[in-house]
Amino acid sequence: MHPKLLNQYIIRTSNFLDDKIINDIVASDLIITPNYEKMINKVSKDTKFMEALLIASPTLYRSIFNFSHLSTKKRKSVIRSLLEYMKRAVNRVTPFGLFSSVCIIKENTVQNKSNQCPKLNITLKRHIRLSPNWLLRLYDDVIKNINKAPYQRISISPTFIAQQAYYANYILGENSVFNDGECIRYKKNGLLSVIVTKILEQPGISFLDLITYLKLKVDNVDLYNMVSVIKQLLIERLLVTDLYPNKGMSIQEFEDYIHTLNKSYPKFDKMTQIRQIVKLGRKYEDQGGIFNYQSLSDCLFDLYDEKDAIIVDTETVNSENYQVVFSDNQKMQLQDLTHLLFKLSNLMPTTDKMALENYKNKFVEKYGYLTNVPLLQVFDDNFGIGSPFAKMKFSKRQLAIQRKFIQYLINEQKKSYLKHGYWDLSEMRLSEDVFSKIEKKYSDISVDLNFKYYCKNSLVNKLILGKSPSSFWGYGFSERFSYFLNISNKSIHTQNNLCSIQYVPANKKVANIFYSKTFKNKKLLVNGFYELNDSKLSISLSDVLMSVNQNNEFEFCDLAGNIIRFDQQCMANTELESDIIKFLVSTSSPGYYIPELVGLINNLNNMKNETIKYKEIIISPKHWNIPVDLMKNILANPEKLDVFFKQVGIPRTFYLIRSDQAIPLCLSSTQDVDILANYCSHTNEKVITFEEKCLCQDGDTSGELTLTFNYDHSENINKVSSSKISKNNNIRYPNNWVYIKLYLPKSEENYFLTNNIDDFVKKHNIKNWFFIRYKDSKNHIRFRFEITNNQSIIDLLNWAQDLKSKDVISSYDIAPYMRELERYGDAKIYKTVEKIFNLDSKKSLLLLNSSNYRDALILLDLKNILINLDISSDIILNVLKNNMLKDKKIKRRFNKVKEQIGVLQQQKYSAINVYNTEISSLIRVVLVKSF
Repeated sequence: MHPKLLNQYIIRTSNFLDDKIINDIVASDLIITPNYEKMINKVSKDTKFMEALLIASPTLYRSIFNFSHLSTKKRKSVIRSLLEYMKRAVNRVTPFGLFSSVCIIKENTVQNKSNQCPKLNITLKRHIRLSPNWLLRLYDDVIKNINKAPYQRISISPTFIAQQAYYANYILGENSVFNDGECIRYKKNGLLSVIVTKILEQPGISFLDLITYLKLKVDNVDLYNMVSVIKQLLIERLLVTDLYPNKGMSIQEFEDYIHTLNKSYPKFDKMTQIRQIVKLGRKYEDQGGIFNYQSLSDCLFDLYDEKDAIIVDTETVNSENYQVVFSDNQKMQLQDLTHLLFKLSNLMPTTDKMALENYKNKFVEKYGYLTNVPLLQVFDDNFGIGSPFAKMKFSKRQLAIQRKFIQYLINEQKKSYLKHGYWDLSEMRLSEDVFSKIEKKYSDISVDLNFKYYCKNSLVNKLILGKSPSSFWGYGFSERFSYFLNISNKSIHTQNNLCSIQYVPANKKVANIFYSKTFKNKKLLVNGFYELNDSKLSISLSDVLMSVNQNNEFEFCDLAGNIIRFDQQCMANTELESDIIKFLVSTSSPGYYIPELVGLINNLNNMKNETIKYKEIIISPKHWNIPVDLMKNILANPEKLDVFFKQVGIPRTFYLIRSDQAIPLCLSSTQDVDILANYCSHTNEKVITFEEKCLCQDGDTSGELTLTFNYDHSENINKVSSSKISKNNNIRYPNNWVYIKLYLPKSEENYFLTNNIDDFVKKHNIKNWFFIRYKDSKNHIRFRFEITNNQSIIDLLNWAQDLKSKDVISSYDIAPYMRELERYGDAKIYKTVEKIFNLDSKKSLLLLNSSNYRDALILLDLKNILINLDISSDIILNVLKNNMLKDKKIKRRFNKVKEQIGVLQQQKYSAINVYNTEISSLIRVVLVKSF
């Protein structure tokens, strides 16, 4: 099944394509022989550009009007920054503010139009949001005087968990006191316990009602201390009120916020000023202009001196004048490309995927399969298993698979280069089995792809995949603008198991671009106000449970057992945020790895990378990766720069790639060389990327398109967690088995097994039992056995306590035995597997009890198992060499026992061989039943 291109496109274009002043300066000899005063004079008269610049960089704006008073060095810096903004304005690589505009067009509105330019009589409209940073300053001001705002409603933090002796709050996103990623633990006491218990019983209780209740229930705390404790808990975000701003607000949303604030806090001393913000905001949106913007900005700054208090976006109102038409062939290529990228990205063994694979194994080892555990508890370093992305270590097998995948791409690249002189991805062949496995996991998969497009007479004649090629789910890019764009989502995101993540990140850069109006059925609150009666529309992070299901996949559900998946629903980069958010998104989003795949494909070669295409679609133009240190050395002698570019093959006119920006530069311009040198001296990147500049045809117009593709499956995934599906629990959780974890030093394990375990088994006449050595947080032995009555559990407990009192073990943990059917086989063969474990444990004790010739016996035992399983001699030899002879110490030990093999105690070896014969026979039974 292939994805379908939906008929709703997001278009972003420069607002300065037709700005004569800016285009003339960028193209003129002013930048070759700098005439700073002349350039500044021209630019300062372009009120449209200056308004956009004021919003983007107030500091640079002020420097232009103060230019004559600046030093020569500062003037040069101002001109360099100004020129960069002008280049970016014309080339539409500055995505926000007044430099570019955004709109949504539908295919059925652009077909059969006359051949006119795609941009005709376009009307622009400004939209502003107040940033979360500024709104949080207002919120902190309100809760500072909580006693004066008695009608504020209070809830518990969405990241709160009650433990036995304390309360815990996991800090994710913004916090005015603690750092992102910390777990703050509050020791339980009388007042705190009453506060928390009451709010959990009655979420949304008003401050006044809470104080009234506390005065009745708590005797030895006065009113002043009650208020002080609640205020501090609000500041630390353990408690949250309904005035918490969980996202940036449009002017209309801020007006509604003021209405709520007025009801809760009618005597707020800044009420007049914040009402003025609404008035000035509406005036600026309607009229624009530098004066109106400065009036609004000054009003905000007078209240709270927060940088970047306003986010400005520009909408193309009459989008019907846009004409962007694809041919049927282009649509087919786009759909095929999406399918290939989707399959390859899900096949690609990335470091994150390998980390998640290891994390899954750790989870199963600690909690087992189909066991729902609170997500926050799992991520706790002390009580869970921590983050999957901390201290990542990979096995040789994983690294070998990764190398094999990369080598596969390199081989495909070489074949295509020899044939075409560029890499055509359309010639890659992948089995549909890869996708069929993904289909089972996801339903209604949707993917965004970003393209730079070039049009002539409304017809698209060139497409280049964008620097930020994909969002996590379809229409993810549009969520950034959802406070003013009317997005139709009838064909995607209709499932009620998809949650948008709603929170204010700690990173201010991300917070300012994060926005979600949340058109999905549910949202996940990471921070903010949460009401229990709102649980149909939202859930808190502390209510999220995770497990590993019967398909060996991570699964998330709410407290009712309903499956949920997550979409970050914005353009923010999860690398800038918390590990928990990254975990939720990466395990839920089918398109998560597409950007990483595109990055890998683009940079398989160290320095020069030829053009990469999918038929006529350009995935990546020709580009060069030059080490920063090398560029710095060359720029120290500018006369060598031209020679170096010729040697490497970089054209004189090129793009300098900075993150997702492509800055057009030319070696003939001293100012452009200065921009390059300045970037090299300040970047933290190890390489500088240059890209071949696209040669446009006369009359071409350009912009950026975000296209959404949807796999529409008729089969929906289960809506209820597999952990909640009725199963034969007598098979998975046998009530006549128990196991105990026995923690002790690794060096003492052998003695413990041959004495303590063996004695316990014989003393209590245990028939079905086995042990496995483990290491999760500490070395321990897991001893599992079948019990005949309740006395067996008492005997086990007494035995464990006796071992601990004698310091034989450091600690122990008794738990019900859960059969890991997914790991070792289903119910029909699991008893056979347990018998194999039992025989192997008995044989291990027999080997460990062999004081003479133990090494020789172990070596022969390994060989004997392989022979009994009909493994070929060559493989047996390889196994013995690789596993026994690589280590020099083992090799020396093997040389010593070679002479002893002939004089081994025949009786003991025969007993071991009996175990091996029976084990091999049972393994064959398992293999037959499994296949």
